[in-house]
Amino acid sequence: MKAIAMSMVLFAGMAAATAHAQVHPRVFRDPGPGAGATAVGTASGTVPVSARLAGCRGYIVETNDFEITLDRARPNLRLRTDSTKDLVLLVQLPDGSYRCDDDSGGENQPEINIVTPPLGTYRVWIGVYAPGVIADYSFRMSSDT
Repeated sequence: MKAIAMSMVLFAGMAAATAHAQVHPRVFRDPGPGAGATAVGTASGTVPVSARLAGCRGYIVETNDFEITLDRARPNLRLRTDSTKDLVLLVQLPDGSYRCDDDSGGENQPEINIVTPPLGTYRVWIGVYAPGVIADYSFRMSSDT
């Protein structure tokens, strides 16, 4: 498979109920087929994920944490977190639909795998299972070759 051109931009995430704020805009480029890109950050939230997608658990901040733009086809897009705290993941696809996950990545960590992802921009929120929690995390984006 040809190398995929992709950029990922991290936008500010703010905890509404605390003085905690994270402002680290970053740009990531796809490291190539079979590889991945990783970012670190801090999750929190007071907005129920279910406000965006019924049946989803956890809490996010209002503004998305990442934007991932896919400009070329790939077999899949895998998004996951690692943290010592219980996290949740919400993704808005280019068509405006949402996907969420709580524990599919094991050990209370979310993972979303989108097969044959459509081209366009994906908005990603990394939140916490319980309100009032602040959690450091690493976020990984990858795809198969």
